[in-house]
Amino acid sequence: MNTPTGKHQLDYSPLTSPVTRADIADFKRKYPRHWSIEKAILIIVVVLIALFFVPFMGVMVASAFSPDAVANLLIGGVTICATVGLIIAGFFLLRRHDERLVRLDRFATVNNITFLVSRPDPAYSGMIFDEGHSRRINEGFRFRDGVEIGNYEYTTGSGKNQQQHTFGYVSVPIDRRLPHMVLDAKRNNFFGISNLPDTFDSSQTLKLEGDFNEHFNLFAPKAYERDALYVFTPDVMVSLIDNGKYHDMEVVDNKLYVYSSTAFNLTSPEQLETLLKMVAHIGVEIRKQSSNYADERVNDRSADIIAPSGRRLKKGVNIFVVVIFVGFIILQFSDVLWPLFGQYTWLAIIIAFFGLGLFALIYSLVNSARRR
Repeated sequence: MNTPTGKHQLDYSPLTSPVTRADIADFKRKYPRHWSIEKAILIIVVVLIALFFVPFMGVMVASAFSPDAVANLLIGGVTICATVGLIIAGFFLLRRHDERLVRLDRFATVNNITFLVSRPDPAYSGMIFDEGHSRRINEGFRFRDGVEIGNYEYTTGSGKNQQQHTFGYVSVPIDRRLPHMVLDAKRNNFFGISNLPDTFDSSQTLKLEGDFNEHFNLFAPKAYERDALYVFTPDVMVSLIDNGKYHDMEVVDNKLYVYSSTAFNLTSPEQLETLLKMVAHIGVEIRKQSSNYADERVNDRSADIIAPSGRRLKKGVNIFVVVIFVGFIILQFSDVLWPLFGQYTWLAIIIAFFGLGLFALIYSLVNSARRR
């Protein structure tokens, strides 16, 4: 496998070189769709400021003739300065954002790789790519061997309850399709609670030899335990521990995905080099193991397919989602509880929430202990 850090040395100088206004203008002509999104955001911000600023100025002019004119003008002056300061800060941040994208585009051009920017709804098979709505790759690189490194976001909920989720991801093509397997790194979990968007049935947890289980929870479909052992040989496990113990990973179809719950700093040569070295080690090992794999449940070994029972892991129930849902129901029907508990209703609700939270924590810790 020709890895990006193998024969082809990368030139990182474009990531730190200066950017001029002409460079930004050229970038906006090259990626008009991305600039149209920025322009829309800028227009919305200006309109919102205008909607606040114009009526405010009218009030200030009217109050200039009142007995408290000096105080009102002082408040108005401070408000105007703050508004102007916010506008200047917004333009400065937008400029820094544009400079960053120009550097990323330069890096891709100089090294003959593809720059991905504002790519909506990528049709990828990894678990993070089918969550929520408003999905897009903010920025990323696709190397000549098919490896991708990028930052991806999606939104859950709507209205006031909207929440944006951002992941750094690495995608590595492998030679043949493999059963769906997930490596949940323990180092980025919180009290045994996974930071992955999906929860998997704990009956699919597979324990491997050595100290591998101290670093990862491995999930594999039922009856595919031998297949998982075929892929995750001792050499692969050592490589995963040495190079990827801080990241979650997923093998699905003919791709290996590596996930980070925070965005990658793609303008950092050090972080890019670290990620590419991880790909060079882990990707090589898993590709080597996958090259001769065939699902024995499929009659034709030459067919690059996986039987339906191994294509996707069985989902589980996230106990914390259940707790939040039950808590929401309790709050919604708090009026019904009032006749039962009277003045102690809120105390009863607090105790119920505490009990639910304690149950969820104990449940999570017990599950985590069982996986060891």
